[in-house]
Amino acid sequence: MGAALLRLDVSAAWAANPFVFLLLVALTVGAAAWVVELLGGPAVRLPAWLTDQRLWYWVIGTAALAFTVARNLG
Repeated sequence: MGAALLRLDVSAAWAANPFVFLLLVALTVGAAAWVVELLGGPAVRLPAWLTDQRLWYWVIGTAALAFTVARNLG
């Protein structure tokens, strides 16, 4: 998948592993928001109900488990 992204072949990266691809997109968006804030731009904050780390652990863990089961069944 890394080689596909270096060639800017998004469809091949998606075909290789869509779950990791979506995690990388989320990480890129978060990093971009952090850099904008670091350079003096507006702070981007999640709503209060989305700041609970346990919620994110459960969401990402459940999505990873569902993806693993679905990928291995298909």
